[in-house]
Amino acid sequence: MAMAEGTVIRGATRIGLADMASASWHARKRTMLTIIGGAVALLVAIAIVSGDHRDTLLNLGMAAVLVPVWIGSFWLGNYLCYRKLKPDQLQITYELTDEALTVTDGTGAAIRTPWTNFAGVKERADAFFLAAKPAGLRLLPKRAFAPDAVDDLRACLARHVSTFQ
Repeated sequence: MAMAEGTVIRGATRIGLADMASASWHARKRTMLTIIGGAVALLVAIAIVSGDHRDTLLNLGMAAVLVPVWIGSFWLGNYLCYRKLKPDQLQITYELTDEALTVTDGTGAAIRTPWTNFAGVKERADAFFLAAKPAGLRLLPKRAFAPDAVDDLRACLARHVSTFQ
């Protein structure tokens, strides 16, 4: 069933650490994978150019240590940001209208973003990710909305954001 124009869709949820990490990953996935791939390629190239293949195992061993450390720092950064938030700041409400998406936390702080400021939407099993212009990401967890409202939510996003995946 398609969402009728003028309909307002509302949802609310508590944001958790996994939500923050998921949004952070999806906002930076291409950059992070490029850094990991580049670091591994650089270490392999250094081993090949050096001509001493005993160093190859050492360099690959360094990559095997550095990549998990880097991934751990990603989670640590998200955890430290999450810990700084007060419980009210984790209570999020969403309101989607024909004009904009408004995200409000439990303290009353709100961000209203017109649909023209979104470049695309990606749907995953548990959430919608809205790419903001020129950069940024808005996470809409499906659990924030009534199960029968998810189809209306999908229709609203498809109607207002040009790229829907």
